[in-house]
Amino acid sequence: MSSSVILSILALYTAGFIFIFTGFIILKKFKKDKSERYFAYALIFMGLILGPLMGTRTIFGILGYHRIDLAIAAFDQLILVLSLTCFGFYFSFKLFSGKAKKISLAFFVLLGFFVLAGLVWAFGVEAYTGPHISKWGTEYEPIGKAKIVFIIAWLSIVLFNLGFLSRRLIDWYKTRKLKYDFYIGLTLFVFFLFFIFEELGQMNTWRLVFSRVTSNAIAVVFYLLYTKESFKE
Repeated sequence: MSSSVILSILALYTAGFIFIFTGFIILKKFKKDKSERYFAYALIFMGLILGPLMGTRTIFGILGYHRIDLAIAAFDQLILVLSLTCFGFYFSFKLFSGKAKKISLAFFVLLGFFVLAGLVWAFGVEAYTGPHISKWGTEYEPIGKAKIVFIIAWLSIVLFNLGFLSRRLIDWYKTRKLKYDFYIGLTLFVFFLFFIFEELGQMNTWRLVFSRVTSNAIAVVFYLLYTKESFKE
């Protein structure tokens, strides 16, 4: 096993466990704020994807157990649905109130259901090409319906993210103060931009490790923001 793939695996595990650890910190710190608790669940699910799932499957893939590698790659899409759905609830609570909030939440419940159904239908092991093997790791590329389902779900979350950031900028223009969750939203937006290339399995070069190391930096930013005493309910 080369040093480059070891770095790739370590980057996945460390990012994953920092995400999970930060998620539990948020759950402990925000006991009544529903939006922050949904964000915590989203981080925990994302951490499971990066560490225990992607890190472990990369080990199997490099050792030549490609069927196990592919099975885990397909399974982690189900966890990804849970994570994206929780991010959707997070932005819904941040953006809307009253009836609008209920409508938005209902929309994401339905979105999560249909995406999950689409995953069961389209994201089986036959919905991938690969493995694409290099000294950096193994990657599988979703094709056809699988790719379409993921891109739709990803775009939905990114649009809500942009809407949230726009609202916080409007608030800043009025009050000249930025809330901490603006920095959370901005960091999350950067993460989404990196994560889509990882998910589409189209950069099995040094950029793969760069993306995974960047995930560590993003996880640390979340940890530092949520452990600040001034960031509270």
